[in-house]
Amino acid sequence: MSQGVIHQIQVSAGGVPKTPVPSVRIERAGLVGDAHAKRIHGGAHQAVSLYSLERIEALSAEGHPIEPGSVGENLTLAGLDWNTLEPGSELELGSEVRLRIESYAAPCRTIAHCFSDGRFKRISQQAHPGESRLYASVLRPGTIQTGDPVRVFERSQNLEREVGAGAEPSVSEQGSDSARRPADLGNSSALRLAYVNVFVSDLERSMQFFGDVLGLSLQFGSPEFGYASFSLGPVRMGIAQVDVRDEEQRANVGRMTGVGLAVADLPSAHAELEGRGVHFSMKPSRQPWGGFMALFEDPDGNTFYLDELPE
Repeated sequence: MSQGVIHQIQVSAGGVPKTPVPSVRIERAGLVGDAHAKRIHGGAHQAVSLYSLERIEALSAEGHPIEPGSVGENLTLAGLDWNTLEPGSELELGSEVRLRIESYAAPCRTIAHCFSDGRFKRISQQAHPGESRLYASVLRPGTIQTGDPVRVFERSQNLEREVGAGAEPSVSEQGSDSARRPADLGNSSALRLAYVNVFVSDLERSMQFFGDVLGLSLQFGSPEFGYASFSLGPVRMGIAQVDVRDEEQRANVGRMTGVGLAVADLPSAHAELEGRGVHFSMKPSRQPWGGFMALFEDPDGNTFYLDELPE
């Protein structure tokens, strides 16, 4: 467990820069008094935006006109090893608030003025790993103030905490006999429906339709990655933008959806299913947005997503 400190807290009525406040109440939806200029931002999985003071100072030393709050982060944190933070890590702020990192924040053109050459992708996780801002959900609401300590619990520590609280052990922990049962993948590798993807040609237009017209709750939206997701109870619906210049991708629009399955332990599920003869077109791999997933095919060649997601 590592520890840092809250250097600065920022909110705004929408857009950037965000301005500092000495303290704030954090609810499940985010910081009280904070708002977003675009619908692609916000939602339970993007409730709080985080960035590193040390990263900001390094970028400033490169000649970029950046300072705390200018790229839209809610919390500027100091003293943390930013490279070790990843989706699944949890942060305890002060004595009340607990956050879970959900994804890397994709930069957009609204922060181009913070870079001397206008290249806002300087803080893209895809282009510059370890330089990105982070999005977090709120596990425990509360009040924080500048100077509060920040304690980081890595992903492995969170899993240990869950097991200690009564979670089922993984397939690998249950022993080889139960891990190889042909009719049962075990609790941590059992397949469950997690999401369905719809392929679209214009992400922002589709986000407005599903969000503003149909009234679905936005969980995640990223023009950089061409993807957004909406909550539909226990299952989420994703919209994935295709490259309209690619004939094969373009053919998916209007007639094809993608089914996403989830397991709690992807490596164990992959090994078990591959042992049963399932063909994986992509083995388990960490994605630029922080996800951990694989792709497999049925006998007709239909592709299914297989993500590692907690119960």
